[in-house]
Amino acid sequence: MASQVVQKLEEEGFKVKISDCGIIAHLHHRTPSRAEIVDAVPELKKCPMGRVEEGVLVEFEDSRFLP
Repeated sequence: MASQVVQKLEEEGFKVKISDCGIIAHLHHRTPSRAEIVDAVPELKKCPMGRVEEGVLVEFEDSRFLP
């Protein structure tokens, strides 16, 4: 699921960084809102999110998708 989420977010103009807790999404020079992320990828509606220094951390139940 994570690779599909990353791809969808990138297609919508987000920059995405993979972390050990999930993914961090941001827009060029600002932190997006939860609504913007959910609008881009509705499947993320139930995922916990929180602001971090780099953007918005989207946590996955199974965050072990690192290579």
